[in-house]
Amino acid sequence: EGLGVTQDYTEAAKWYRKAAEQGNSYAQDNLGYCYYSGKGVAQDNYEAAKWYRKAAEQGNVDAQWNLGYCYRNGYGVTQEGDVFTVVEASVIENALKSVFANGGEYTLISDVVIDESLVLPAGKELVLNLNGKTITNKVDNKSTDVIFVEEGAKLTINGDGNITAVSGNDGYVVYSRGEVVINGGTFTSGLDSNNEENANIYVRGNGKAYINGGTF
Repeated sequence: EGLGVTQDYTEAAKWYRKAAEQGNSYAQDNLGYCYYSGKGVAQDNYEAAKWYRKAAEQGNVDAQWNLGYCYRNGYGVTQEGDVFTVVEASVIENALKSVFANGGEYTLISDVVIDESLVLPAGKELVLNLNGKTITNKVDNKSTDVIFVEEGAKLTINGDGNITAVSGNDGYVVYSRGEVVINGGTFTSGLDSNNEENANIYVRGNGKAYINGGTF
């Protein structure tokens, strides 16, 4: 249903275009979706990718994800190995950072290497579906936890997949002062096995961890 008006995809696309042509990244992303889905305009993956790219280059995270999806599936773009890998990696990392900052639910669509901890802030809840993929931090980033859950936040991890603090890194896989619920996944820490503090899931303060599945 429309909001205050009769639902009309053609009109929606027309107004998205007016704003998109003036540089509004949200309108560009929405116009890209119109072309991708064929709602209000003729379906055209090339036009979809074009508008996603315009928005993505302005830092619109949703558009970055959508453009990465186009590269992943060869929709409206040339699925060239190097370009695909670089675009997708940056898109997935940015999308992860955004969803951790805002909460909600996110399903990984590709392996990703992060350059800084993924922080879930106080008051936020996130459901992370690993979907058989891997999150790893960089080997040269010492003492960087892969995931940090602040007090008052809740993280639920589902599905098969891996979260790894790479060998030689002094960070934990999950460092929690909030609530963590683990229903699946494989968790591997690079901490020295002789270190008394070696832990894949490290809980401090008022933190809680509920382990319903997974491999450690």
